[in-house]
This record gives sequence, structure tokens and C-alpha cells, in this order.
Amino acid sequence: RSSHFDWDEDFASFCATIDPARPIDARKQAKRQFAALLANVCAGHLGLVAGNGDIVSLSESTPILSDCEGMGSTVGAAIDHIDARLNELEPGSIDQVLEEYEGLIRCLDNLNNAMNIEFDPYACVAEGNSVEKSFADRRLLEDYQAGDDDESEAAPLVVHPTRNPFSETTTISYAIGGVSGERVEVAVYDISGRKVRTLQSGLQRPGVYEVTWDGRTESGQKVASGVYFCRLEVGSKATTRKLLLVR
Repeated sequence: RSSHFDWDEDFASFCATIDPARPIDARKQAKRQFAALLANVCAGHLGLVAGNGDIVSLSESTPILSDCEGMGSTVGAAIDHIDARLNELEPGSIDQVLEEYEGLIRCLDNLNNAMNIEFDPYACVAEGNSVEKSFADRRLLEDYQAGDDDESEAAPLVVHPTRNPFSETTTISYAIGGVSGERVEVAVYDISGRKVRTLQSGLQRPGVYEVTWDGRTESGQKVASGVYFCRLEVGSKATTRKLLLVR
């Protein structure tokens, strides 16, 4: 599907692109995001099913809502544009084309996290399934922000973090429903359950919010690479998202 990648060994070369040698610069980041997008598309073409029964699929005909200006109106068109652009940018100095790489990274990151595509968030959730529904579509967040005339009983929501895996910062978006304020805490925990950093604590009115974590503790020390968890508590409800820090 891509003319940019010319791999000797498909699987090993793919893994090396997704997890490149450190440090990760803008060129490596753009390539790893592009490889991830292609993997999402190709998994659907191949009909792959995960061990837990989940299906990964992204149609090339899926409309793009925003954030990829000039790169086409569908996922397939964006793939064609980005593939050609990566070929054009390859010979140049990163410093000279850094802004263009950053634009590609923003587009790809949002596509991979379903932040700017048209999709049905309920399509893959069976009735009665306890799996959390995906509210990554920003327009659904805005609908949720408006709320009903009475108190919402919906669970608190966390959008897939923007940049995940990440090396410097990641942004977590969340929504509070209902018509009155709730006490909110957003915190990061390590894999042992120890709280690493509190990102938000206090009363917040219904709406959509963002917090950013820079991979540091409360005292400002950098934490090690690894798996962390962002936990959102809104009143008596809570939900968690996994974060992967790769330095």
C-alpha cells in the first residue's frame, strides 16, 4: 500500500519502524505514525481478529473531518498524499522540513486515535456489553457537553490521549455531563498503582476539558519509560486509560 516503505523483512522492519532507535526525531515519528495507520487499514483488509475477539479495521473510504488540510477528504486520499510527501521529504535536512513533518504527525496521530474521522461510536459495542463506548469523535463530546435537562447517568469519558505512545507530552481530553458541577480528579499512576502526578483536582462544571502530562512527577522529576495509567474520577464514577511513555 505504501511506496515509501521498502522493507527486507516485513514484520521485523515494521516493528523497527514502530519502535525505532532513540532518540526519536520528527522524521522517525512521522514514519511510525504512518506505519501504524497503514497497519490499521491492512488489518481490516486481511480480516485479522485479536485474541480477545476484537476486530481492527479502518476503511480507506472513511471521511476525514479536519486536521489534515490539503491531504484529501478520506483516509485513502490522506495515505496517498502522506506516502508521496514522505518520499519528497526524505532527502532533506530535518531542520529545514521540520514544520512539514510536524503537520504530518498531527494528522496521523489524530487519524490513529479516531479524533478527526467520521465513524459510528456504537457500531462495535454489543447491547449490554460492559466495554466502554468510544467517544473519541469530538462532535460527540460536544453533544455530551450539552447534556440533557436532568442529571446524566453516563460514565465519565476519556478520549484516547493525543500522542500515545509519546516521548515528551501527551494530552488527555475528557468530558463531564449533566447540568451541575462535579468534583473531578485526573491523575497518572505507575504500573504498581502508585500515584505519579495529579493533573487536575477540584470542582468543574459540565463541559469538555484537556490536561497535559509531561512525563514528570509532582516534584518535576522525569519518570522512566514504561506503561502508566491516567485515571479520571468524576463524582462516584471513574475510568482509566493506558499511556505508553517511550523516551
